[in-house]
Amino acid sequence: MRTLLKRGKRWLYLAHRWLGILTCLLFVTWFVSGLVMMYVGFPSLTETERRGSLPRLVWDQVVVTPREALEATGQTRFPRDLRLTMLDREPVYRIVGWDGGQATVSAAERRPITGVDAEQALSVARHDRRAQQPQLLGKVDRDQWSVTARYDPLRPFHLITLGDPDHTRLYVSARTGQIALDTTGGERFWNWFGAIPHWIYLTPLRAQVEMWRDVVL
Repeated sequence: MRTLLKRGKRWLYLAHRWLGILTCLLFVTWFVSGLVMMYVGFPSLTETERRGSLPRLVWDQVVVTPREALEATGQTRFPRDLRLTMLDREPVYRIVGWDGGQATVSAAERRPITGVDAEQALSVARHDRRAQQPQLLGKVDRDQWSVTARYDPLRPFHLITLGDPDHTRLYVSARTGQIALDTTGGERFWNWFGAIPHWIYLTPLRAQVEMWRDVVL
């Protein structure tokens, strides 16, 4: 019995030691990543950036009323959000329903816009003030920076690099043509030491909302 107690105590010490080391590493990672997050947030499209990528509204092409635009999308009541903006050189209504669904209707022809090809996405990107030599990188459905569910109504995306000094990339919705997100090279680099370890934001895990929530808890 004394031998068993001695061995049990030894294993208890070892378990306590290594559990302490691993826990300390976890807290150091959490602390350091939190400091990074104070200065570099997770990539998102700010209102200033969104406005900076839009061309001037061409009012003389707007012939469709808001009511007609809502009828074209089958909306039975006023939506959560309704905006008149530009899609490249065409004025459009962007509609967000109460269920989170999004729709785009041409304000010049009352035509629902259900898809945007790569060339049109490049044209949209060229209106951004930071654009120098925009190039299409490909089409993505979900990646490290567009992993959250808020982007689901807009997937997939045309991923476009602007060729600017900040290595900015735009995510242009292949459904609606709107810019959903932008990231810079600095944001992409520092978030690997900030938000990603802090929130355990690994793409395969974060894409599974309930599983990610359980892991964090």
